[in-house]
Amino acid sequence: NSIYNRLCAIEWNTPKGEVKALGGIGLFCVDDFLTVGGFNSTLIAGEEPELCLRIRQNGKKIMRIDEEMAKHDADILTFQQWWKRMLRSGYGSLDVVTRLSGKIPKKEIPYYHMVHSIHVWTISWVIGTLLLAFIYSILNIRFGVVIGLLSGIAVWIIQAVRIGWGVRLRAQNFQTALFYGFFTLIGKWAQFIGQQKYKSDSYIK
Repeated sequence: NSIYNRLCAIEWNTPKGEVKALGGIGLFCVDDFLTVGGFNSTLIAGEEPELCLRIRQNGKKIMRIDEEMAKHDADILTFQQWWKRMLRSGYGSLDVVTRLSGKIPKKEIPYYHMVHSIHVWTISWVIGTLLLAFIYSILNIRFGVVIGLLSGIAVWIIQAVRIGWGVRLRAQNFQTALFYGFFTLIGKWAQFIGQQKYKSDSYIK
C-alpha cells in the first residue's frame, strides 16, 4: 500500500537456513522457550533477536525456512509513521546493546553493527564532510568548501546506492532497492535521535 510497507517487506525478507534471529515471527519449542524465560517484557523493541540469542546460548539452533508463515501489514502510509518507527528502532537497538555489552563478544550482540553504523552515517559523516570542506579551503583550492561539501554528499549517495544494490534481489526491482538504500541512511538520523532519547531516559533512571 505504500513505499514504507515495501521497505518493511525488504527488511523482513532475510536469508533462509540457520540464522541468529527470525525477524519477529517464529515457531518455538515450548520447552526451549520456557527454559530461557521467554520474551523480555522490559524491551520496547528487539525482543525477538534477544530471545533467539538466549536460545542459541542454550545450545539450540534458529532456522529460517523457505515458507511464508504469516502476513503482517505494517500499515505505515506516511513519512511521519515511518520516522516514528525508526525512532523506536534507534531506542530499542541501543537498549539491547547496552544490556549485553561486556557480557558476550561484541559480534554476538544483536544490533551492535547497527548502533555503530548509526553513528558513522550521522555525526561522523557530518564531521568528515565539514573537515573535508575545511581542508580544501585552507589549501586555497578554488571552491574548496563547495567541493568538500559535495564530496561528502557524494559519499552518502554512493553508500545509499551500495545498500540498494545489496538488496536488489530481495526488493524485486532496482527502483525499490534504491528507495531502500536512501531511506536506510535517512532513517539513521531518526535512529540517532532515538538513541539520544534512550541515553536521556537511562540517565534519569
